[in-house]
Amino acid sequence: MRNITVKYGLYYAAALVICFTGSYFIFGTNPDNYSKSETLGYSIMLFTSIIVVLAVRAANQSADQPPSFFSGFRVGLGVSAIGGLAFAIYNWMYAVWLHPEFLGEYVAYHEAQIRQSGLGEVVMQEQLTELAAYSDMMSNTLLMACIMFIPVFMIGSLFGLCAALAFRAKS
Repeated sequence: MRNITVKYGLYYAAALVICFTGSYFIFGTNPDNYSKSETLGYSIMLFTSIIVVLAVRAANQSADQPPSFFSGFRVGLGVSAIGGLAFAIYNWMYAVWLHPEFLGEYVAYHEAQIRQSGLGEVVMQEQLTELAAYSDMMSNTLLMACIMFIPVFMIGSLFGLCAALAFRAKS
């Protein structure tokens, strides 16, 4: 099972990195494309999570005994962790080497969106305060990378949970 977890975890990691690198080349670093990039990013996370399902299925097919929920879920968690770690490293490298100005541009983009939203002054100030806190937190690239681990891990784990339930042995 460990070999399957590592193998599919590396597939998951490679798929995430390749797809996100591709989106970087497709959309570039133009702030006008940030909302499209966010939508594409979450779509990539969902689509590539199919690899977690394939890993759970492969682990259950190779097992000597009837597959249990916990063994399948454990494989799903492992694959998700490897993919999440790769995505965190990719995001750290992106923020440090590929596009070091990204955070400043991203914050400026969202600040302009808030100011142009037509919201009331109180709501607008609340959102700007939240954005400032977010940008302070994300200015630490290591912390940002750790935070970027979370959505990939959570989405992959959810796919792993569903796969483990679907492929478990019926008692």
